[in-house]
Amino acid sequence: IYTATDSLGFIRGKHTITVGGEGTLTKQSINTNGAVSGDFSFGREQTAATQATALNSGNGFASFLLGEMGLAQDYNELIIPRGVTDYGAVYIQDAYKASKTLFFSLGLRWDVYVPSRDANNNDSSNFDATVPNPGAGGILGSMIFSGTGPGRSGVSSRFADTWYKDVAPRFGFTWSPEALQQKTVFRGFYGIQ
Repeated sequence: IYTATDSLGFIRGKHTITVGGEGTLTKQSINTNGAVSGDFSFGREQTAATQATALNSGNGFASFLLGEMGLAQDYNELIIPRGVTDYGAVYIQDAYKASKTLFFSLGLRWDVYVPSRDANNNDSSNFDATVPNPGAGGILGSMIFSGTGPGRSGVSSRFADTWYKDVAPRFGFTWSPEALQQKTVFRGFYGIQ
């Protein structure tokens, strides 16, 4: 993860203005080679008197000693996916001191989250419930593959468009009335996330 964040603040009269931004580049490798050497299961069934009596007879360790496996699996990945995600944000905030007992905070933030893609530009696949499956007689629900050409969906390897309209306004206030000897503080905040 690579992140750069910076902000700048300055005071103008009763205003304290802060502007800033953030940028993040995330690279994540997902390695799911859980059983490269194999996964072997030995159960009662292989040494039971009959299949019908497998719950009451047989022994998994005896099946192991005889080399009688109930299940053998091997997991191999041809490609180890490496996802890349980008994120950026900018903001401006104004803390305004209306009086010695009343403060307002106004802000605006713009976030841009870019959906992930494979760092090596390998094809990505996804399930789409609206696409007819040719291997199932045209029933809806099929795997789709990114990219262009035969058998490809034509979409980018991100499978989603970047949303550029994530604007989040914020408003807050703090008030400590003099009538209550400034021993009580009222606070309020509203924001869209």
